[in-house]
Amino acid sequence: MKKNQTSTIVLGIAAGVLVFLGLKAVTSEPTQNNEPKDVGTIEFSETNWELGEIPMSKGVNTKKIIIKNPTAFPVQITNMETSCMCTSAQIVHTNGKKSGIKGMVGHSGGSSTMLETIGPGEEVILLVNYDPNAHGPNATGPITRNVSLTTNNPEKSNWSLTFGGIVIK
Repeated sequence: MKKNQTSTIVLGIAAGVLVFLGLKAVTSEPTQNNEPKDVGTIEFSETNWELGEIPMSKGVNTKKIIIKNPTAFPVQITNMETSCMCTSAQIVHTNGKKSGIKGMVGHSGGSSTMLETIGPGEEVILLVNYDPNAHGPNATGPITRNVSLTTNNPEKSNWSLTFGGIVIK
């Protein structure tokens, strides 16, 4: 083999290796530590609470929970539903804007899908309504109910809030 042919082959192999390494660098996933976090998260003022005795005669019981986005990035609540038809939930922004009322899928006549954006540093109110009369006049005793939310944050997307009490006549 002549010297020019050998040089051409070596240069061709070197160019191929450089192209391969360049493609590998472009298609490689960056490490999680080097990725900027561009999705916020949420915090709740409470995730578990007790209503105590819930008299049927007093009607619907409403609890206000503060949801805060403590980050510098917006976060979206993409789904919200409750564990029972007797419970509903709604998000209220400080400017008065309200989400749709969400309840138990299949019983509330609606979808659990939503798109509520909570901006950086923003706080919203989650109104949780429990109707002790929803199951009829003889449905007394202990209850436990849940409100589930899903966000677009891939690190922590699913949230569950739980409350309990004792329904009395």
